[in-house]
Amino acid sequence: MSGIDLLGELVVAADDAEIVETVERFGGRAVLTWQGHRSGTDRVAEVAERPEYSHFDWILNLQGDEPFLAPGAPEAAIDCVRQGWDIGTVAVAISSAAEWEDPGTVKVVRDDLGGALYFSRAPIPYAWGGQGEALAAAPVPPLRHLGIYGFARAVLQRVMALPAHPLEERERLEQLRWLAAGVRIGVAVVEGGGPGIDTEEDLLRAERMLRGREGSSLGKGIAAASLGRLLVERGLAVTIQKFDPYINVDPGTLSPFQHGEVYVTDDGAETDLDLGHYERFIEESLSQANNVTTGRIYRDVITKERRGEYLGSTVQVIPHITDEIKAAIRRLLPNHDVVITEIGGTVGDIESLPFLEAIRQLRGDAGRGNTLFVHVTLIPYLAAAGELKTKPTQHSVRGLMEIGIQPDILICRTEHELTEEMRRKIALFCNVERDAVIEARDVETIYEVPLVLHAQGLDQLVVQRLGLDVREPDLSSWRALVERAKRPTRGNVQIAVVGKYTQLVDSYKSIHEALAHGGIANDVRVDIDWLSSEEITGPEDATRLADYDGLLVPGGFGVRGVEGMVRAVRYARENDMPFFGICLGLQSAIIEFARDVCNLEESHSREFEPQCADPVVSLMDSQRKITDMGGTMRLGAYPCQLAPGSRVAQIYGVEEISERHRHRYEVNNEYRDTLTQHGLRLSGLSPDHMLVEVIELPGHPWYVATQFHPELKSRPANPHPLFASFIAAALQQRDRREADKLQAVKVGE
Repeated sequence: MSGIDLLGELVVAADDAEIVETVERFGGRAVLTWQGHRSGTDRVAEVAERPEYSHFDWILNLQGDEPFLAPGAPEAAIDCVRQGWDIGTVAVAISSAAEWEDPGTVKVVRDDLGGALYFSRAPIPYAWGGQGEALAAAPVPPLRHLGIYGFARAVLQRVMALPAHPLEERERLEQLRWLAAGVRIGVAVVEGGGPGIDTEEDLLRAERMLRGREGSSLGKGIAAASLGRLLVERGLAVTIQKFDPYINVDPGTLSPFQHGEVYVTDDGAETDLDLGHYERFIEESLSQANNVTTGRIYRDVITKERRGEYLGSTVQVIPHITDEIKAAIRRLLPNHDVVITEIGGTVGDIESLPFLEAIRQLRGDAGRGNTLFVHVTLIPYLAAAGELKTKPTQHSVRGLMEIGIQPDILICRTEHELTEEMRRKIALFCNVERDAVIEARDVETIYEVPLVLHAQGLDQLVVQRLGLDVREPDLSSWRALVERAKRPTRGNVQIAVVGKYTQLVDSYKSIHEALAHGGIANDVRVDIDWLSSEEITGPEDATRLADYDGLLVPGGFGVRGVEGMVRAVRYARENDMPFFGICLGLQSAIIEFARDVCNLEESHSREFEPQCADPVVSLMDSQRKITDMGGTMRLGAYPCQLAPGSRVAQIYGVEEISERHRHRYEVNNEYRDTLTQHGLRLSGLSPDHMLVEVIELPGHPWYVATQFHPELKSRPANPHPLFASFIAAALQQRDRREADKLQAVKVGE
C-alpha cells in the first residue's frame, strides 16, 4: 500500500472464511460478505454500508487481482471523483504485443477529456454496441486498466442498483454495466504498476513477493559482483558463477523481452546478463563454465547415462544431478582463491531446489570453514503502517532452513534505513550475528554498491569466516570513479538509442553500462532515451532525433522495426549527428547507404527480404544449411585488422583488435566496391579480409558502425575506446548545438 496518504482504514472484503481468518491472523481487518455477490465491487458496497464505516465519504475499491499498485494510483482514482467524475479509475501504458493480445489484460480507451469510452479483454478499438465511431476517434491509444476504483458513497449505492447488462456478461467486466447506464468514468494515467493475477503462475509469483521469497530481480547479481570487487581489491583471485534454473541449455534462443540481454563471453558462450555485471566489476573475462543452466546439467547427465558412465545405476536428482552441479562449481577452483556462485530464481521455486540441495551438500564436502551462505532478501516498507516489515525475511530464511541451509550473512534490500533495533530483531529471528545483517538500499549508481557494502564490513566478515589472511582493500580509485559517475563536472549529453527491444532496457544492459562508462571517461552524465524503431515510420518521425547529441542503433534479430532503424541512420548521416551502429546497427547503415547514396533502392538484408534485388547483407556461407537456431552464429571473440590512418585505428591506438560477435549475417562482399566507390570506408576487416567488421564515413563528425559488440568489453574502470570516443563526439555536438542556438538568439536581437 506504499504511497497511499489518504487512506483512513483498510478492510479486506471476502466471501471466503479462510481468507478472512488469514488476514486477521496477520493483524489486518477483514469482513466476511455474502457469497452471492456478482463482483468485488458488490462486496465492497456491502462493507461500506456497515455502521462502523458509514462515516467515510470516499470508498476505494482495490481489487484483489491487482496487489502491486502503481505509485500514486489510489490517489489518482480519488482525484478523478473530486474533479467531477462519477467513478475514478486508473490505467498504464500497454508495454508489449503479448499484453495487447492477453485476454487477462483489460484494455480501456479514453476520450480527449480522460473519460472511459470502452473496456475490453480483446484487443481494441472494438466496435460493440454502437461504440465504433467513438472508438475510432479516440485521441489516445488503448491503455492497460488497473483494478482500482474510487467512488463517492452515493454513486457506489447508485451503481450497485443497476441491473445486469449483456455487455457485462459477455466481457465479464462490471464497468460495462456502468458505462451502458450513462455513468461517467474518469481514467487517470499513471506510471508503473505491477502484474495482475490472472493465472496460477501469477498467483505463485505474488505469493513469493508478499512472503519475501521473491529473490529474482532483488539484486543478487549486483550483490555478488560487488562482493567480488571488494575481494579483488584485497588481492584475491576471484571468479563468479551463475546457476540459472530454467531448462533452456543457454539463453541464446530466449526472447529479450523475457530474459533481457544475452551476454557473450570470449569463448562464445551465450550467457545470462549477470555475467556482464561480474566482468565489469571484477575485470576478468569469464567463460561458459561461469553460467550453468538446469538444461545444461540435465543434458550432461543424460549424455553420461547414454554412454554408460553410471554403470547401470538408476539416475536420480540425488546424487547424479546434484553431483553434476557440484562438479560445475569445482571446475572453477583452479587458479582462484574464491568462487562466488549465484543461485538464480527464488527461494521456494521447485526449479531451484536441486541447486540449493547441491550447495547444502557442498558445505559438508568442503567443510564449514571453506563455504559461506549469503542470502539476499527483501524488507518491504508499508506506507499505510509507516514501518518496515521483517516478517517476509523471517519466512524466507525459514524456507532455506527447512531444506538444511542456514544463511551466514543476510543482505537486506530495503527502501529505508534499518534501525539498530530492527537489525537485532532480524539477527535474532534468523539465527545470524548482528554484524551479519547488511543493509542494501538503492543508490545512484550500481558502482556505489561495493562502497556501501564495504562500509558495513561485508568483505571483512567474509574473509574472516573463510579464514583468509589478506590485505585491506584500497578503494580510492573506485571511489573516484563513483564520484565522477555521480557528479560529473561537464554537464550532460542526450543520446537516443533506437532499437527493437527498448520496452525492456535490460535487453540492452551492456549498451546502457558502456554508455555510462563513456560518460565517466569524459566527465559527463549520459542521459539515454530508449526509442522504439517501430515508431519511426517516416522521415518526419526521424526529425525527433534533432534534440539529441548522438544516435546509437544496437543489435537485434528479425525484420520488425528495421525500417525505423534505417530511417534513423539516414537522419544521423544527413544531419552530421554522431552515429554509432552495433551489429544490426551496422547492417542498417549498410542498407541505408546502399539505398540513399548508391541508389540501390531495392537493397536489403536476406534475413528480412530473401528475394530482394540487392542483398547487401547476406547469410554466411557456412550457415546456409543450418536450421538449429541454438548456437549456430558467429559467437565469441574474433580478431580484426584496422585500416592504418582510419578513425577507428586512431581511437583504438592499435591496428589489430579482438572483439566479441553474435550474429549470422555479414556484409555481402559483392557490394564492397560499390559502397567504397560512393565514399564508405571499410575500416575493419577479418584477418583474411573476407568479412567486414567496421565501417566509417570520412568527412562526417563521427560515423562508426561495428559488426561486433564492443559494449561487452567495456568496464567502468576501463571504458571501451569506441564508447569513450562516441560520447566525446556527442559532447562536441552538444556544444555546437548550444553555440548555434546562442548565435540564433543574437541574430534575432
